[in-house]
Amino acid sequence: MTRRVAIFSLAIPAVAALLLAMSGPPTPTFAEVRARWRPSEAQLLDRNGDPIDELRIDAHGRRFAWTPLDEISPALAQAILTAEDHRFWSHRGVDFIALAASAARAVVGRRSRGASTITMQLASLLDPSLERTSTHNTIIRKFRQIIAALAIERRWSKPEILEAYLNLVTYRGELQGIGAASRVMFGKAPHGIDSAEAAVLAARPELAPRDFVFSLAFFFASLVGHRSPHSGRCMRPRSQPSPTAIATAV
Repeated sequence: MTRRVAIFSLAIPAVAALLLAMSGPPTPTFAEVRARWRPSEAQLLDRNGDPIDELRIDAHGRRFAWTPLDEISPALAQAILTAEDHRFWSHRGVDFIALAASAARAVVGRRSRGASTITMQLASLLDPSLERTSTHNTIIRKFRQIIAALAIERRWSKPEILEAYLNLVTYRGELQGIGAASRVMFGKAPHGIDSAEAAVLAARPELAPRDFVFSLAFFFASLVGHRSPHSGRCMRPRSQPSPTAIATAV
């Protein structure tokens, strides 16, 4: 009995130390994350407050103004959730069903699909040490990511999590946030993205090492719309294939 008590007394600080080592910096609030956001473009305004010129002041990334969730196309938000985390509204930061399925595929030697939820990905965007690297221990990183995701879910609402993710996620290397991606790639604000364009954006955001895949997706999008030479906007054709067909092709 005395031996068991001694082992138990040693195990408690060991577990506490492990959890402390896996925990990251304190979880910021949604308001703090949004307040830290800085566009990469400085605007010159006229006396009425309207922009008349822009100057890029950050060469490392392109960011536009923060985009509230209610100014993002519902088709785009749904396409992202379908591709990345279709149980987003029901889980509490971790999709244990997806984790179990991924582990089962790995056990039988099949290629496992990503099981990171939107919240887990947001945790990595807020704490770069949680991002996947070739030198970092994958299991420890995943546990730390899970702990961070659970902490975010305790402090943030679901709409706040989705809004922050869509503003922080990187597209094509330097484009950060849906505001920059939609304007640079399609010449329109996020609220104007249609279902075909949403399928391209949802194919997978971090496309720097997969430009060929992006080009293929963009080609399929061009089949369902053409650009106006004057406005640079994609004009809606008479008919278009489903977003599912485009995403499948990607």
